[in-house]
Amino acid sequence: MDKYVEICGTPIEIKSIKDYRIVKKEYIFRPVFREIPPKNFLSSTKYLFETMEPYASIVDEKMTGILRSKVKKFECENAAGRRMWIAIDEVPVLVYHADGHAAEVFKNNPNYALMGKDKSASIEMIEALVIQAKEKYIFYGRNIHLYSVLDGYNKVKEAIASLDKKKEKKDKKEKIEAANAGEIEDVKKEQAVDVGAYAKNLLGKVKNTVGNVKDTIGNKVESFMDKDGSSDNALSDNDVNSSNTETVAESNDKTGEELKTLKIQYENGEISVEEFNLAVNKLLDNL
Repeated sequence: MDKYVEICGTPIEIKSIKDYRIVKKEYIFRPVFREIPPKNFLSSTKYLFETMEPYASIVDEKMTGILRSKVKKFECENAAGRRMWIAIDEVPVLVYHADGHAAEVFKNNPNYALMGKDKSASIEMIEALVIQAKEKYIFYGRNIHLYSVLDGYNKVKEAIASLDKKKEKKDKKEKIEAANAGEIEDVKKEQAVDVGAYAKNLLGKVKNTVGNVKDTIGNKVESFMDKDGSSDNALSDNDVNSSNTETVAESNDKTGEELKTLKIQYENGEISVEEFNLAVNKLLDNL
């Protein structure tokens, strides 16, 4: 129920609340009398005024009748939710009889005249909590719906604040997770750049190795020719270069293939960057 706030037994979805405030609303109050039984057969029944009680809230009003006979009538809604149109002098008084039961007495009842002059209903302005959500809710004070309208207002306020706090906490968590995911992606990109650098470095060393081998072979051939004074019994430069270059080329091709395999394994997540670095170092040591 943390998604709802309950006011006077009515659950209201918190996130659907668009507005809430305390306002003054018109409410009809009617008199309440208590029956006083006659003391003897010579005396008559009397009615003692006790209080004014809430009868119904005013929703709308209109004038009915013709010319001087026009009467103002009010559209009202009682505490049970029943709506009706009624004039203020048509509101019945409530009488508690001597036997304990209560009854409404209308102005056409003979006992109505026995209530005295102070039996008219009245209209009073009272505080009400109005909440606009998926539908409009009105909760009246004066213990009609709420004992304290302000307490009901603060309850709604705290419920909305609590929901906003949870939402803010959730949004913050999602932002942190998104930021962390972004950092991980950046690290992967940096590692991918490192892999490219390793590849370029390795290919450079392979090329340098091929060049060094060629230079070494050439130097050895020249040294051999100088020592012997003749090239008749020596291998030709083309033969030597061809033989050793083929060997180096094979080594170069093999190293290149191994590097490609390592790169594919890393990109597919089959090996970690540490494993990739270790394998590359081994290749470099074997050049």
